[in-house]
Amino acid sequence: MKKAVLFDLDGVIVDTALYHYKGWKMLADKLGVPFDEKANEKLRGVPRRESLLMLLGRNPGEAKIKEYSDLKNAYYLQKVKDIKPKDALPGAVEMLRGLRKAGYKIGLGSSSKNARLVLRLLKLTDAFDTIVDGTQIIKGKPDPELFVKGAQRLGVLPENCLVVEDAESGIEAAIAAGMHTLGIGNPKNLGNAEWVVDGLHQIDVEGIAGILEGPPAPGDIDIHPAKMATVDSTWLVTENGFRQKQQAWRESLFALGNGYMGIRGSVEEYDLPYPDSRPDTLVAGIFDKYESWYQAIVNLPFPFAARIHLNGETIRMASGQVKKYRRHLDMYRGVLTRRFIWQDKKGRETDVCYERFVSMANRHLAAMKVSVTPLNWSGSVSLENFIDAEVDNIDFHKGGYQMRPERYYFVELESSGSSEKNGIHTTVKTKTNPHRVSEAIRMWLFCEGEKVASTGKVEKSAKRVTRQDTVKVTKGKTYVMEKMIGITTSRDGYKGAALLKAADRIAVKALERGFDYVLADHCTAWIKRWRAGDVVVSGHGSDQQALRFSIFHLCQFVSPDDNRVNIGSRGLTAEMHYGNCFWDTELFILPYYIYTWPEAARALLEYRYQTLPEARNKAKRLFFEGAMYPWMSSYPGKEQADYWEYANIAIHIVGDVHYALQHYRKATADCDFMEKYGAEIIFETARFWNSRAYYNPRRKAYVINTVKGPNEYDGVVNNNTYTNWQARFNLSEAVSVAKILKKEKAGLYRSLAKKLKLTDTELHAWDKTARGMVINYDKKRNLYIEDDLFMDKEPVDMKKLKPGQEIITELGVSWDTLLRLQIVKQADILLLMTLFPDRFTDAQKKNAWNFYEPKTCHDSSLSPSTHAIVAAQLDMRERAMHYWDETARLDIDDTMKNSFLGVHSACVGGTWQIVMQGFAGMRLRDNGFAFSPRVPKRWTKIQFRLLHKNRTLEVVMRKKDATFRLAAGAEKSLQIELGKKKLLLKSGEQVTLRY
Repeated sequence: MKKAVLFDLDGVIVDTALYHYKGWKMLADKLGVPFDEKANEKLRGVPRRESLLMLLGRNPGEAKIKEYSDLKNAYYLQKVKDIKPKDALPGAVEMLRGLRKAGYKIGLGSSSKNARLVLRLLKLTDAFDTIVDGTQIIKGKPDPELFVKGAQRLGVLPENCLVVEDAESGIEAAIAAGMHTLGIGNPKNLGNAEWVVDGLHQIDVEGIAGILEGPPAPGDIDIHPAKMATVDSTWLVTENGFRQKQQAWRESLFALGNGYMGIRGSVEEYDLPYPDSRPDTLVAGIFDKYESWYQAIVNLPFPFAARIHLNGETIRMASGQVKKYRRHLDMYRGVLTRRFIWQDKKGRETDVCYERFVSMANRHLAAMKVSVTPLNWSGSVSLENFIDAEVDNIDFHKGGYQMRPERYYFVELESSGSSEKNGIHTTVKTKTNPHRVSEAIRMWLFCEGEKVASTGKVEKSAKRVTRQDTVKVTKGKTYVMEKMIGITTSRDGYKGAALLKAADRIAVKALERGFDYVLADHCTAWIKRWRAGDVVVSGHGSDQQALRFSIFHLCQFVSPDDNRVNIGSRGLTAEMHYGNCFWDTELFILPYYIYTWPEAARALLEYRYQTLPEARNKAKRLFFEGAMYPWMSSYPGKEQADYWEYANIAIHIVGDVHYALQHYRKATADCDFMEKYGAEIIFETARFWNSRAYYNPRRKAYVINTVKGPNEYDGVVNNNTYTNWQARFNLSEAVSVAKILKKEKAGLYRSLAKKLKLTDTELHAWDKTARGMVINYDKKRNLYIEDDLFMDKEPVDMKKLKPGQEIITELGVSWDTLLRLQIVKQADILLLMTLFPDRFTDAQKKNAWNFYEPKTCHDSSLSPSTHAIVAAQLDMRERAMHYWDETARLDIDDTMKNSFLGVHSACVGGTWQIVMQGFAGMRLRDNGFAFSPRVPKRWTKIQFRLLHKNRTLEVVMRKKDATFRLAAGAEKSLQIELGKKKLLLKSGEQVTLRY
């Protein structure tokens, strides 16, 4: 397999920065423009024309641009002629010789138009197999064109190329090209590079080989993903053949989003009947009231609607003959493609293809391309685009796990119309909350790359605006519509007419750039996410696919830019549970972000600070102190659960929020978050627990009565062990944080104590309550018991009670029956053991497994992942894989028969956790990680990255050994424990250990 190294010139092979600076300085002085070394830094890696425009701050016209560019180049050439071979940077010549000897292909990729002159002066021209310079490219860095051309000339796939760069724009270009990266210089400026060193003298050919080992996390395609669809099936979710009754489920799987908005994968014809189809468009934070203060996320107009009329006959899945129907979600690119051949009653066949995405590069943008090819006929094609404001919401509360006819209508049409000759738009408003949403669409028609004139007309009805473009078509030619969608809301700060103008401006700018270019931006953003958070499991394709499906949706669920929103039980893929968030976020979803995307994790935790006032109000209304978080929440944090036994009794949510905050604090060392938000949450939740606990003189201990733990079929109980443990942890950690702040941030502590009226007497009370908390533990059996009542309940044969996968309550089993049985809805004690793995012995875990696992019916998607983790920790690999299969493929295979209600957000988070906590056996330590690998038999290795306090650890875990590498740029060494082995990894160091 051929491999190549592509070098930038300036700053890598030779330092010509001084000569460039002198050239720019001479030009600036001549033109009377201020220019210094700081300004020069911004021009590094930028082509000459763009650099000139940045220097001038304006566009003087093409004639002047050429004049000034030529003048600067002349100044540069005056100075650069002094370069001698001895001026090559340390290690450069030795590296080139070593790579040649080792058989690597070698290329130079430089934006400079004088690269060949500099190489000739250095006498290094023959060291390179190919040279691509500024005279041979159209777009400069960070566009990948430069490096893509180099790889093509060398005949090497991008995934087998390493780019050596000293500029951030160059690193971004290499990443966009799907190549490995080696940064030269300051790690703070080259954070996305796989490796960073001060100079080539700090790395040898063996080190280069190490970087090139494996994909560039990931890199399994040969050019930028915007240019070619992915073919690796582990990146694809595919539907072959159209089945109308499956569409609601498929819409969930194929939902696209970016944390700001989510759009279900409904067919573009927008004509399938309910309940077979549910074309939701959801924007995070757009809620309206349906009863009292209860809120629901609002369904908005579906922007991908596009009907095609062929000689007056409308393409429909329910009529005509559909051939070669295929729809697939390309998760690597974040693109949904749907293609088929439609044959009408006269035998005329038309090839139709839809491609669409919701941009990860611009959170207000979605885009679609429609391609129509008449295969055996000529005539006319009409493309009908419309925005329909006649949308409703389903009342899932009344409907349960079935789609029933109850509806809510939350939005009213404010305005709609057309924009010039190629656009339509709609603005809607919610009926109760003061939200406004604008959707603007712009579109163009092409044939063979040229714009096509069409006959267009716009029609308006009561709530729908439609634009229909008709064009004459010729057999065998492909006609393409590019459609850009801008979506803005009043939550973004726009008022009045500015809201629609902003949405339209987004669509116009995107259309001017073109589908391929906005797709490239989108794909590049996805590359960055996959580089940070992909997990490679080798040896089993469907397992890899399921894992990537989970990570894909996790990345779509969150926006790090908005701390007023959280993640609902089905993300932005459906309306289930009204879009509200639960404890799912903190325990099952957040860990992925903590270790791969901490900015997103922080935003989700800041949501809990934003809603802290309502948590205080809830505690006060129920005669408690501190902050009592709602069981079910939407902004601004009022309780959304209208069943008292959840709203007021399932109080472990308070401990779950605290646990997540501590998890984040210990993994990231984000002191700024703790000082601004975290400490206050910790103290207020501790205050709640202290007021909620009661000293029982009979038991001579603190008890927490009348609660519902994670096992929701257990009813209302006293002293649920999970709840009491979390309360004790919260109280003791609050005392510890107070001591740390007193010692290290005395001023901050005094200010916070004054704000909260926090005293040493209260801290002492918290400590006393924590130390005296009841924990139900049977010493003789070495078994933790769920609560005070569990052992008094009647045992039951779970196989008889639940013979299949269907949820027990859907089988007609009454709640009074459930409440008297020893039955566990979802992991409770076992969940506690996964959260605090070092606090329990293997014997205690095994006893808990033997006792509770047969009693668990897994009527929640939260449950199988916990069981998989515990089974893996106990080295019960077959049982672990059983529960892995139940978790990882729950939505893809629709095993619970309710994925039509959206992707289970906790389940996809749990899938990632099984791999990390279960099969990799990862445990967080103060200065690193401990691992106890349990690689499944059907996997050959697990490859992933984890962040620990701004340090990136790269891990490859095989059957008998594991390789650990601490990415360059780490300020401190990182501790690794593998079984009983311990070591400290230095920055850039790689070690392989057997286990």
